[in-house]
Amino acid sequence: MHKKAPACGDRMRETAKKKTGFKFGSRCRKVLALVCAAAMATCFAFALPASGVTVKAANTLPDTSFTQIPNSPLYFSPSVSTTEAYNNTAYYLMLPTNVQQRLIADNVKIYLIAYNDEKMTSKRITTYGDSRVGVAALTTHPTYQSYIYQSTGELAFTTRVKDGTIEIQTDTSAKTKIDSYRLIHETGHYIDTATGAATGTLFAISNSNDWINYYNAYGSQIINYSAYSAAPSLYNQSEAWADAFELSIVNPTALQAISPDLYNYVTTLTAALPAYDVNVDYAE
Repeated sequence: MHKKAPACGDRMRETAKKKTGFKFGSRCRKVLALVCAAAMATCFAFALPASGVTVKAANTLPDTSFTQIPNSPLYFSPSVSTTEAYNNTAYYLMLPTNVQQRLIADNVKIYLIAYNDEKMTSKRITTYGDSRVGVAALTTHPTYQSYIYQSTGELAFTTRVKDGTIEIQTDTSAKTKIDSYRLIHETGHYIDTATGAATGTLFAISNSNDWINYYNAYGSQIINYSAYSAAPSLYNQSEAWADAFELSIVNPTALQAISPDLYNYVTTLTAALPAYDVNVDYAE
C-alpha cells in the first residue's frame, strides 16, 4: 500500500515555486477554499482501460473556471486546496525531464478537480458496487489517425487528432481512499500510449509481449503497492504498468526488490520516451 504523501513543507513549496514561478500563497481567497486536510491511505486511480470499458470523467467545468500553474500543464478548479496544489505540483516535478517535456509537447492538460467542484464518476465503480470507492484520477488517451500507402500497405504517417488529458480528483472526503501519487500513476498511463504514438498504437507498452510476461511474473507483487489491492478483480496489465512506473519514481527500492530486470525495463522505456515525437503530425 502507498504511504501517506509527505507534508507540504517549506522545501516542497520552494521547489514548486522555483520551478513554476507561482506563488501559491498569493491566490485570492475567492478562488480557493483553503481546505488543508490531506486525504490518506489508498484510492482508485482509474484510467481508460485496455478492455475498452467506458470511463466518464466528471470534468464538464468550463476551461475559464480553471487557473493554470505557470510553466506547467497543471490547471486547478476553484475549490482545490493550497495543500493539494502544492503536492500535485511537487509530484509533477518528480517526473523525469523528458516526460515533463513530452506532456507539454503533446498539449496534455492535467486538471486538478476539487470534489466540491465536480465529482468524477466511472461505470467501473458502479459495476464494482462499492460506494466507498470513488474515481481519484483518470487518463483520457489521445486519438490518432494513421495514413497508409495504398500501393504498399505501409504506414505513411500518423496524426494526433485529439489531445489526451489527465484529471485528478482532489479534496475528497475523509472516507475516500486515495493514492497520494496518483498524478504520477496517471502519467504512466499516458506514457503507455505515447510510446506508440508514431504508429497510433494505444497501450503500446502494456499490451506488448514483453510487458505481459513481466505482468504474469510480477503482477501479484506489484499490486501490493497499488490502490487496486483493495479491488484486485479490477487489476490488469495496464494498471500494473502505471503502478510500476509510479514505483520507479516514488519507491525505486521496492521495484528493484521485486525484480532488478523489471526495474531496468521500466526505467529504460521511460528514458527512451522522446520529449517530442517527430514522427507524429500535430493536427491543428
